[in-house]
Amino acid sequence: MNIDQNLLKEVLLNAKNGLIKTKYDSMEIPCDGLGEYSFILCPNKNIDPFEEENKYNEEIEYIKTLAYHLKILIDNNYLYGEIRKTHPFYMVSINGLTLSGHQFLETLSNDNILKKVIEKIGNISLDTVSKVPALAIGAIINSSLK
Repeated sequence: MNIDQNLLKEVLLNAKNGLIKTKYDSMEIPCDGLGEYSFILCPNKNIDPFEEENKYNEEIEYIKTLAYHLKILIDNNYLYGEIRKTHPFYMVSINGLTLSGHQFLETLSNDNILKKVIEKIGNISLDTVSKVPALAIGAIINSSLK
């Protein structure tokens, strides 16, 4: 599965504002890192898998994608929390953004720098994206010392 930088940004922005959003629902989560909110990430209950199989399958793919991106953010210490798969659902506990999450969101929010880096080096990893501000500042300092 590919990493969608826009989805990562959207999830982090929502989490910073105390929300986790799906296509059909919005759950409030703590934005201070002190509380905990657990929820089940599952397909829309209004879709009948037998009558609307294609729509249900699309929903399953959407849930998988969202869960994958939440897991990336948790595993890379951008969100406090955990996620467990209980087919076809995901049990999710979110406590808010970490300091790294706030810094990463700031990096993703600086579209000009990020776009220029992507133009120059193509597809980049999460680790590289999180280092963009430091790389940009380093380049500015280096060029001013010449």
